[in-house]
Amino acid sequence: MTLPTPVFVGFFPKLTAPRPDWLQVEAVEEIASVSTCVSPAPEDWITHWKHNDFGFYDTEALARSIVPGDSVGYDLYAYELFPLSWFDQEAEVLEHVPESGALPPDYAFLGYDIVTKSSSHVFECSPLSCNSAASEFPTNACCLIDDEEQAHQAVLRMSQPDSGVEPGPYYLFKVYRKRRG
Repeated sequence: MTLPTPVFVGFFPKLTAPRPDWLQVEAVEEIASVSTCVSPAPEDWITHWKHNDFGFYDTEALARSIVPGDSVGYDLYAYELFPLSWFDQEAEVLEHVPESGALPPDYAFLGYDIVTKSSSHVFECSPLSCNSAASEFPTNACCLIDDEEQAHQAVLRMSQPDSGVEPGPYYLFKVYRKRRG
């Protein structure tokens, strides 16, 4: 299966965390996953109700507006979503994927992430970091997969019911971060 063109779905601010001690993957230096389980979002971000249907922000200004105080330490991420969901190794085309404009040129591509969304309207866990699946798949310093085909194979494996990670369905993202400095 050839993956469809990913769609830009928005921005999100997070405090990028270093690799936690329990994640025993030496190549991983920091967690740049879509999930906020390890690298946290601003406290009570969802209560502002400025996010789009996927839980991201349509503009950088909206994303920054939910960060408390002077925003020191927060990185601004941007995401592209492949408009598919996977469950039990089967892909289903997403009917409605709201586009949030375009990716600005001052963002660096970090890698691919696989994310669950099983019980809420926002994305939940990134098994590469949340379930230590980075020890089973080739991940980079950001705890993401560099290669699109390897990421596609990883989402297929994780979507199996006996995969040992969070329950699906699963989604595949391209992760970007605003260049620092």
